Amino acid sequence: MGDLRLSVTVDAPPEIVFQTATDFAQLAAFVPGIQEVEFVCGGPVGLGTRFRETRTMFGRDATEEMTVTGWEPPHRVALSSVSCGCRIVCEHRFRPEGDGAVVEFVMTPQPQGALARLMMILMAPLTWMMSRTMRTMIADDLAALKAEAERRARVGPDGGSPV
Repeated sequence: MGDLRLSVTVDAPPEIVFQTATDFAQLAAFVPGIQEVEFVCGGPVGLGTRFRETRTMFGRDATEEMTVTGWEPPHRVALSSVSCGCRIVCEHRFRPEGDGAVVEFVMTPQPQGALARLMMILMAPLTWMMSRTMRTMIADDLAALKAEAERRARVGPDGGSPV
């Protein structure tokens, strides 16, 4: 499975879109596929932040530990996790476009070791079907991010005046 790439245009400034995408504590409140987010470490969110995300994937609840491995507000955030011998890097890039922003999402699988690389080759047909499901899930996540960022741009972060 190669990189999975999707993008969405959001009618909100990149700063608000970045703040919304990195509001990990609230993800379960506005991303329908996420049931729970539990922080592994305290402190402000940034490079090195770790949290467990529980979401429904392929009809089952799955929990992955995510680590913030890239942090460039308000332009980029990258999250990494390791599962089944594969490191997955999910990167969101935010760039201005008109009065809004474009969010570019790239998910890169990085097999860890020869066995994981071999399994990736052998499982290619199944992986292709899984990538279609993943594409739909990520598109739904981006649609939820768009809706929430646009809502926050209208009402402001505290529910009051727009920013």
